Amino acid sequence: MKRILLLIITCVLIMPLVPACNLFWHESPPAEPITVHLSFPDGAPPLNQEAELVCIVKTPAMSAKNLSLSVNLPEALELVSGDLSWSGDVAQGGEIEVIRAVVRSVEIGNWTIELIAYLDPEENGGFAISGSSHIYVSISEDSAEWGINPPRQGGFSCRLR
Repeated sequence: MKRILLLIITCVLIMPLVPACNLFWHESPPAEPITVHLSFPDGAPPLNQEAELVCIVKTPAMSAKNLSLSVNLPEALELVSGDLSWSGDVAQGGEIEVIRAVVRSVEIGNWTIELIAYLDPEENGGFAISGSSHIYVSISEDSAEWGINPPRQGGFSCRLR
């Protein structure tokens, strides 16, 4: 009994020191320096209806100087009000809503909305962003869904609301 107790105490004291034995203590992965999220917070618009499209930038690990974002809408969505582009700075630890636009759906089908981001490395200590991400919208006469993955036949594999 004493040997088992001694073994348990030894393991508890040694496990945090040995990464291969670290079965119970988990470190959180490092935060991404910048995240950009595009969404329909209240749901995507069914045919001939409107919905808000919002883009939020979070900078938990660094500031972002002169960040540029733009949204490309497919032909099935038209801008009703607001802006589809933004440029500016976000302080470290910040979370800011940078794009808020109202869009109307005008065509049934599956569509892709593209978000393009650019962050100049010369202004941001060598850290750069240059690329795009997408959200997907499936519009029908009576309903609409959106997600971060393209819809599978019969609907979305992962529906977000």
